[in-house]
Amino acid sequence: MIRQIIIFVLLIGFFSITYGQGSIDDKYLVSLIYLKSNKNAVSKIKKTFSYLTKKKDKCIDFNVSDQISFLPILFFGDQLEKQDIGIAFELVKDRNLYKEKFNFETYSLPYLKELIDRSDSRLILTFSKPIDNYLIAEFLDSELNISDIKMGHALQFLFKFSEEGLIEKVLYATPHYN
Repeated sequence: MIRQIIIFVLLIGFFSITYGQGSIDDKYLVSLIYLKSNKNAVSKIKKTFSYLTKKKDKCIDFNVSDQISFLPILFFGDQLEKQDIGIAFELVKDRNLYKEKFNFETYSLPYLKELIDRSDSRLILTFSKPIDNYLIAEFLDSELNISDIKMGHALQFLFKFSEEGLIEKVLYATPHYN
């Protein structure tokens, strides 16, 4: 666990030097470190996917998808009504308006799969493209989801970043897809 965190920190340093401060790649790496090491995040993952995780585990095994997919912000609506992350609330409330403004075609970032060792875990993490100062990540059970059809429980994290690229705030949502 400690070794993985050290490797992640070194990777962030490498990408920061290579791509400049606050790049898009940094947001993926910082989010991944948070999801692997933050007690609250691990607890949320365990609670949502209790049938896929062990209660005693301090670290959760999951795989990272190399596909960057559009993820809606709609599931965070109630929380965003009370907090400002720098996006107009009209876009949060109106799923179609948000999609019209921010939708993109799914694309691949192959290096994402290389950031953590592949495991036999059914949990898969998918990222959206960073928009302004926030990024959405979603966990799904890979056996319940076929291609673009999502089924079952999901756990989404909305990360708000500072100008320096550090996580300022994290919101959680647990949508259920039918």
